[in-house]
Amino acid sequence: MTRMFTSAWTRRRVGLRMAAGLLPLLLGCDSGPTPDSGYGAGQPVPPTKNCMEVCARSADCFVALCDENTSSTRYAGLRLVVDDQCLANCTEAQLQTMASDASWQCYFQSTCRQVFENDVCEVNARYSCP
Repeated sequence: MTRMFTSAWTRRRVGLRMAAGLLPLLLGCDSGPTPDSGYGAGQPVPPTKNCMEVCARSADCFVALCDENTSSTRYAGLRLVVDDQCLANCTEAQLQTMASDASWQCYFQSTCRQVFENDVCEVNARYSCP
């Protein structure tokens, strides 16, 4: 029978490489996309298109997605800041002309990840976690 590793040094080197290769998998730190948890799906669709509703939804999704992506709750305190920034930059007239009835419904009925990561509502919704 032939030995697979001829020396202790070789066995140690191969063992360290295998451990280093498995470390990201064991820690759950692979570089793949975060799975969709379903958060935010099926929310009631507000009857009128307005900045208050779209900004509240955006802030809620931002916090949820960033917390999911980082496996933390460190973004929870930013909800009001994100909401206020959105409200400061949103105009009702622009929202009325840009949001179709279908995209408005999609924005509230789809998961946050579908809306902001996959743009399923085709509204160019994006997010980025600082």
